[in-house]
Amino acid sequence: MLSNEHLIQFAGWHLPPKEKHFQRWLKNWRETDYQENAYNNSLEFVKHSKIAIDVGANIGMMTRRYAQRFQEVHAFEPVSVNNTCLRHNCDDLDNVKIYNCALGEDEAEIQIYNKEQYDNSGGWSIKDYQNKDWIHYKNDTDLISETVNVVKLDSLNLSPDFIKVDTQHFELPVLKGAEKTIRENKPILQLELDKGELGDPIRDYIKSLGYKVLKQIKKDWIFGP
Repeated sequence: MLSNEHLIQFAGWHLPPKEKHFQRWLKNWRETDYQENAYNNSLEFVKHSKIAIDVGANIGMMTRRYAQRFQEVHAFEPVSVNNTCLRHNCDDLDNVKIYNCALGEDEAEIQIYNKEQYDNSGGWSIKDYQNKDWIHYKNDTDLISETVNVVKLDSLNLSPDFIKVDTQHFELPVLKGAEKTIRENKPILQLELDKGELGDPIRDYIKSLGYKVLKQIKKDWIFGP
């Protein structure tokens, strides 16, 4: 875990030292504009505002938004530097619980990867850099990796009203490890998915749980029972 002096502070946010994506965003737009359409459209369908789960919370920009709406927010971010920033960025919120792990189908230790010269802290992925079918795959990309713990959401006995999943094509294992939680609580789901073949198995699986598409905003898909 990085010490505070290695983090960037920009526009009131703690950021990883290589992060440029959020710097560009915060320089040109309001922080509340970030994923605003997906946020507003998803929450239109949420009937109760007790528990939200933020899977792939990154530095906490959406976590903070959810904390304004829900009584509890459970935020999952496996990458150590992102998790450090997430904790700093949410340290004034007593209704946010932060987990330094990934969610998946099986409890395990697993590698997560990013480009060595990355500038987007949201680019870390368990699957993408090993997937030759990924549109951005290059076998000569220099990578860095980190070992992270994976747990099943079902093991945590939470009763969510809303789940957001943004895990760079690891969404299906996340959902399979949350099947009992989803079936019992029927939360609204918001997922970032590809339109084509990479996203189809995930959409098919969600439909097998008795869910349907409620709305699509670009790459964000909103599902409900």
